Amino acid sequence: MTLHLEPTADLLAGVARRKLPGQRIVAFAVEDGCRDAIETAARSKLADKGADYIVVNTPAAMGSPTSQACILSPTGYILPWAKRDKEELAVRIVALLTR
Repeated sequence: MTLHLEPTADLLAGVARRKLPGQRIVAFAVEDGCRDAIETAARSKLADKGADYIVVNTPAAMGSPTSQACILSPTGYILPWAKRDKEELAVRIVALLTR
C-alpha cells in the first residue's frame, strides 16, 4: 500500500487569524530535548501560530497518565514546568479559557 500525503493549510494559524474578540487560542506542542531548546521551539510556535497560550509537554506524556508540562504565554509562564496528572493539567487549561 502506498499512502500519498499532501500539505494542508496551517489550521491553528488560520483559526487564530479569524479569532473573535474574547476568544482564546490554545496551542499544544510535544517537544524533546533540553528545557531551553523545548521552550525556544514552543515560543517560536506560539508566535508563528498567533496563539494566546501553548501547552508544552515531552514525548514521555504519550500514553501516560501524567505529563511533564508547562503552559506559556507571549509574556512568560502561565503554569511552570512540573509533573502533573493529565486531569489536573486539563483543569488548568480550561481555567485559562474561562478567565
